[in-house]
Amino acid sequence: MQFQSMKNYKFFLVMLILMSCFPLKKDGTDIIIENKTNSTLKNITITTSEMVRTIYVDSIDKEKSLTKFLSMKNNKTDGTYIISYEINDITKQVKNGYYTNGGSLNSSIKFIIEKDTTLVKFGKMKIY
Repeated sequence: MQFQSMKNYKFFLVMLILMSCFPLKKDGTDIIIENKTNSTLKNITITTSEMVRTIYVDSIDKEKSLTKFLSMKNNKTDGTYIISYEINDITKQVKNGYYTNGGSLNSSIKFIIEKDTTLVKFGKMKIY
């Protein structure tokens, strides 16, 4: 009986390792940017720490929002999301979130840009 349960344990462990390496590799995630300031955001870029793909947006007017899809097809490692933008001639950059094995853990990431802070909210966890 002891030998049989050890076989099951090894099988379960191998399956767990294989599943953890592949299922998160999806195409990417939705990026939502909400401008909650009284100024226009300019020269907005969204990328990952691998900098494989970058989204460029010229501007987002005050009290407006925008949704873009960040493709992660060619991302390979673990990393974070990076948004940079100009507001009132000052460039700001925010690094937040986490992805693993080149795949996003969340269906969306929302950057809510306020006068003195940037809030980050994550959509539903992806289940593969």
